[in-house]
Amino acid sequence: MNDELTQMIPDPWKSLVHFLTFPVSWIPDMQRALMDFVLASSTGWLSGVYYLLLLFPVLLWIGAVWCTHLTLYTLPFRSGRIELLRMLLLAWWDTAFAIWMYWVGLGRFLIVVAGWLFTLGRLGLNLAAEAMKQLVVLPFKILS
Repeated sequence: MNDELTQMIPDPWKSLVHFLTFPVSWIPDMQRALMDFVLASSTGWLSGVYYLLLLFPVLLWIGAVWCTHLTLYTLPFRSGRIELLRMLLLAWWDTAFAIWMYWVGLGRFLIVVAGWLFTLGRLGLNLAAEAMKQLVVLPFKILS
């Protein structure tokens, strides 16, 4: 696709376009590599784990890299450059925090599900024990 875009540009402008797009030219390759890693796995279980643990953090990472690099293009034309850089650093901190909280939330969800399953198992065992007790006691109740 990159070759198609460069063929559409007139020859005198190709060097300028290459110069302007050089800082972001590596991002599509990084994006493709990350998405290939997450989406292409050998087994169904492994792909499920990758989707659950990595898909949303990788999508957030890719979006943050694109936004950061495209924002840096506007840096020479802005009046509040220092404030913009401060906000970019804060946005990256929030990105890392969001990824961490996503994983913590998944862990908490799995703990709650394990608790539900444990409680349902206990309930099922109590129900089976009470049913067996009633089956054993039932003949004696009929005789009396």
